[in-house]
Amino acid sequence: MALLDVDGLEIPPAIFTLDGFRAWYAALGSDAPRASFVGGYVFVEMSPQNYHTHGPVVTAINTVLASLAVEQELGMYHTPPSWFTHLEHGLSTEPDGFFTSYSTLEAGR
Repeated sequence: MALLDVDGLEIPPAIFTLDGFRAWYAALGSDAPRASFVGGYVFVEMSPQNYHTHGPVVTAINTVLASLAVEQELGMYHTPPSWFTHLEHGLSTEPDGFFTSYSTLEAGR
């Protein structure tokens, strides 16, 4: 039985754990709304993104940050679709972009 039904999207009680959220979201497929898990809370973005305003800004920022990461040899800059999960902090999301330093990667963090 679903805990919540929002516009036909069933949100079961199991998603209030990190593993439950990740399994639920993976099962939704490519038509899923944007959703994130942060410290035991689930955030579902039901409104569509405006690709005329959001997309160009994200592209410009990602282009500059990715270039800086390469030029400065600092690490890797990741762009969508790149899912980010941090088990210790209970975080699972697909951000517009994120950076990992080489020192972080080498340390296995």
